[in-house]
Amino acid sequence: MLVVKILQTISLLVLATSPTDCIHELASNASIIQIFPTIKNAMSSSTNISIKSLTLLVREEKRPPVGVSPAANRDIGFASVFIRLENTKEEDAYLIIKSIQIQNVADGSIEMASKSPQPIHLSPLENSENAFHLANKTGYSGQDKVKAVILYELGDQVQVIESIPVEIKRH
Repeated sequence: MLVVKILQTISLLVLATSPTDCIHELASNASIIQIFPTIKNAMSSSTNISIKSLTLLVREEKRPPVGVSPAANRDIGFASVFIRLENTKEEDAYLIIKSIQIQNVADGSIEMASKSPQPIHLSPLENSENAFHLANKTGYSGQDKVKAVILYELGDQVQVIESIPVEIKRH
């Protein structure tokens, strides 16, 4: 049915007497032709792993939770980094997160950082979202925004990706 409709459209276009007739006929039959746009990956390499998104959530909690007595040595600065990856190959792929740093946007100072590399294994054609949680006992210096800076190894290349700057939620 679809082939017949396309052939009818082509024959009508050939018989059209003016360019406006062609445009009208294409517009009236547009519902039968689907166009699938190609979307370029956010980050891509020869290994076909792409980083689809990088999200940062940060908060500072100087007051203890309700019902909990104050403790002198508790975590008060928190950061959660979410990274969405996609393996576009039909074979296993590997990525190593070398370090994650939370940096102050104004002066570039490091507010907190991960301590060890994190290997990530992606199965064939897998989409994966990984969460990394960081904390410190000092909170955040200053009132400025912060960003996540991730250093990762993909194949034989080391690359850096940054999140957009976000404001610190203070409680």
